[in-house]
Amino acid sequence: MPYNDKPLRHRHYGRIVMNMVDKAVQMEDGEEKTVFINTIANHMKKCFVIWNKDKDDVSTDTIVADINELSEGKLHDGRCRGEGHEGDNANVEKQQEEQLPG
Repeated sequence: MPYNDKPLRHRHYGRIVMNMVDKAVQMEDGEEKTVFINTIANHMKKCFVIWNKDKDDVSTDTIVADINELSEGKLHDGRCRGEGHEGDNANVEKQQEEQLPG
């Protein structure tokens, strides 16, 4: 298996985020894709804050712009809210609970 040595545009997000963005681009439009994009955005906020210890938070606009750049404009359609960063995935969990039957 060849090693992927393609340079990262935003090293602080890591290759896993790049893979997740690529997967989101390939997904069909719908609620599942929207939740996945918001999960990516929440994870990106955490990564950003970890790598930039001098900042306590990152703006949603920054995350949306980075997702737009990483996806080469394919995910910039207003679905990414990037909400819920208080050190956990509270917003994502709330969205997932709303999808559960019952």
